[in-house]
Amino acid sequence: MRKLRRISLLLAAVLLFLAGASSARAESESTVVQVTDQAEILSSYEERQLTDMVEEVELSTNWDVMVVTVADAGGLSAQQVAEAWVNDHTTSDNGVICLIDMDNRELYLSAFGEAIYYLTDERQGEILDSAAYEATDGDYDKAVEQMLSGISTALQRGIPDNQYTYDQDTQETVYYYSRGRRLLLWEVLVAVAAALAAGGITIGVIVGKYRLKFGGYQYSCRECGHVELSVSRDAFVNQIVTHRKIPKSPPPGSGSGSRSGRSSVHSSGGRKFSGSGKKF
Repeated sequence: MRKLRRISLLLAAVLLFLAGASSARAESESTVVQVTDQAEILSSYEERQLTDMVEEVELSTNWDVMVVTVADAGGLSAQQVAEAWVNDHTTSDNGVICLIDMDNRELYLSAFGEAIYYLTDERQGEILDSAAYEATDGDYDKAVEQMLSGISTALQRGIPDNQYTYDQDTQETVYYYSRGRRLLLWEVLVAVAAALAAGGITIGVIVGKYRLKFGGYQYSCRECGHVELSVSRDAFVNQIVTHRKIPKSPPPGSGSGSRSGRSSVHSSGGRKFSGSGKKF
């Protein structure tokens, strides 16, 4: 009896330990992202407000969205701080980090995974321009709000039609819509059937209109044909020659139109990042 009681107590202790470990792990995972104010430049109320905004973006995208402020960059650049934070604090394939680096006096926006296609270089620049205006005045919470609002706006605008990534490490250019996908067999068969049906309807209409009988109708050229010949002369009066220089087509990736869809990427810690910074 005592032995059975000891076993029961041992099992209960193990279960309590596992439950506590699971709860601690869940709690630590829940605090990995959201808002981390190491520089202590945000009030508790501002942190809660920004956390709500972050959660809204995460729910609509299924990304990891992080807001981080640092007072000491440890000799690193804002880009290095942002990318190291992502690599150390999330295993998600998609997301974005909004960094306020008080040491380097720089705002930094870094995207990875799917977010790269939405947050092009041009859009990142627009977001940071608005945020830097607030940060210069010391309104750091407003600066973060501008960054999060800009991310939401980029999502609503969607991936640009001319979006492409330029790899700064390999100089490789990959257009988003060139990735495409292969047509499935049923899609090919449906397309062929639709084409045959459209062609058959057209032929049927023509045959019905002219009431042709295949193989039984012959057109008499001698009886129905008629030819008239006439003489015509063209007199050369004047000649005007206009010279116009035709510009060459710009190569891919050049020009303001194509650059608007560009996302410059590089590798860091096994990920591809696209990021931009703005001093304040």
